[in-house]
Amino acid sequence: MTVKASKSIVVLALSIGFIAASMVPSAENPFSATGAYAGKGGNGNGNGGGNGGGNGNSNSNAGGNKSSKSSKSESASKGSGSEKSNHGSMASKLGALNAAHASAKALANASPNSRVGKIAEYMKANVEAQEAAADASEALAAWEDAVDAATAANQDLVDAVDAAQKALDDNTNPDEATNLQTALDDAQKSLDDAIAADPAVTAALAEKESTADLAADAEADAVAALEDAANKPVTDEVRDAVDALLEGKDLTETVAVTE
Repeated sequence: MTVKASKSIVVLALSIGFIAASMVPSAENPFSATGAYAGKGGNGNGNGGGNGGGNGNSNSNAGGNKSSKSSKSESASKGSGSEKSNHGSMASKLGALNAAHASAKALANASPNSRVGKIAEYMKANVEAQEAAADASEALAAWEDAVDAATAANQDLVDAVDAAQKALDDNTNPDEATNLQTALDDAQKSLDDAIAADPAVTAALAEKESTADLAADAEADAVAALEDAANKPVTDEVRDAVDALLEGKDLTETVAVTE
């Protein structure tokens, strides 16, 4: 049971479902298809002035280099300080959830009522949420395939919808607009009803809705488990940080070894 970042997977899977549903033309039926020169002072002052000026330039360059190095050093120092500050800020937001730094062995053997044990429970719930989200995504894809197949099987009704739409688009008589819109609505309903009645679509829809509900419940359980382990508010940022700390820790393999 290896923990991976889960929230993005769940959100992505459910978002795909909502987006796919919103892409269906009919508002009433879910099946609708439709990036130099420096001058010297003469021979009398040439050597003195020239050398003096040269040395002066040399000192100036040296000073410039020192200034540049100093700026880089200050910049690096500020950057390091900022990173430390950000790290400290996140550690503060995590609070008791900093216990997620524990090793996989410690997590596997922790008492269920301990802080580490509660984080281990979150790990398990998180894995279940990932798996449920994957199932929901697969069911969604299967439903979309079934709707596509049913739509292709009713090409005559699709053609009727297209014809009704074209008649409405080409119409220049306002008095005919209402009748043409009604004809389009009727044609669309006939197509929608035919798709909805397809046995494969009916079965796929039931599976899609069932797995979506299970995924939502599993995600809610994972969030609840994390909140139970926390002593501070659990935000998306906090959950992401905890998931990063738990990444790659496998409780199943650890338990098998310790037994």
